[in-house]
Amino acid sequence: SDINPADGVVVNPDTGETFDSIQNAVGSASTDDTLRVGAGTFNESVTIDVEGLTLEAAGADVTTVDSSSGATIKISGADNVSISSLELDGSGSSNGGAQGISIQNGGSATVIDTDITNAYGGIQTLSDGSSVTVDNVEVTDSVFGVGLQSDTKDVVQDSTFEVSDQGIGINGDNVEVSNNTITVDATLDTDDVAVFEQERGIDFLYQDGENVTIEGNTIESTDTGIISQDNATGVTITGNNIAGDQVHVDDQGENLDLNAVLNDNSFDPTGVVDGVEIIPEE
Repeated sequence: SDINPADGVVVNPDTGETFDSIQNAVGSASTDDTLRVGAGTFNESVTIDVEGLTLEAAGADVTTVDSSSGATIKISGADNVSISSLELDGSGSSNGGAQGISIQNGGSATVIDTDITNAYGGIQTLSDGSSVTVDNVEVTDSVFGVGLQSDTKDVVQDSTFEVSDQGIGINGDNVEVSNNTITVDATLDTDDVAVFEQERGIDFLYQDGENVTIEGNTIESTDTGIISQDNATGVTITGNNIAGDQVHVDDQGENLDLNAVLNDNSFDPTGVVDGVEIIPEE
């Protein structure tokens, strides 16, 4: 259907109904429905529990969901949800529980062409079979970009993260992180809510899984580019441009072939293997 919403209106083109809030539209939607969100600011937090729901807005530059507490959008137990062309303004990074999008209870989602700002974290999956594909997403003014805790397939690609602590945190299997631009800068932590003393672009935190690919990313950090912890195995790190002010790669779990990582990536400044680290050459 070519039904397009007026400003401040949500349309369900499958039914022809119109709504003045996204949550009301979700509450009336059925499996595989599409909701189109008009331009304007919607002051609400949204919970999506409808299988196959598509939430399609007029554009991240004109449609904003501004929440006052908790996750701006929570996807709970619903598979194959699609979210596109929104700006999500979180509760402020001083609120330690607020993500732009939280996916839980086995839910799965694709997030495309969406900007997330002023949140504690951008996108989070929980360790309950939830999964996400992130494509052309921008996360700014937040503590972390994406946190992946599930063993289900996750993809983060062609996205931009400008955060204070952690670009992408991986705590699960089957993850592909490719062609992202990640900038981690401690000075962005204006609310003094830092999670880590050691800022990091990408880390494998308490991971005992496999099949993780990190390829073609540009990673800059005021501390460390990549951290590998604990039992991270089956990790491929190739074709990245890594610039850690203190450490390029910190192999805390001693699972990586650092010489291969050194040869398969570029470093600025030039890197050198030093024990369990690749550090800037003096």
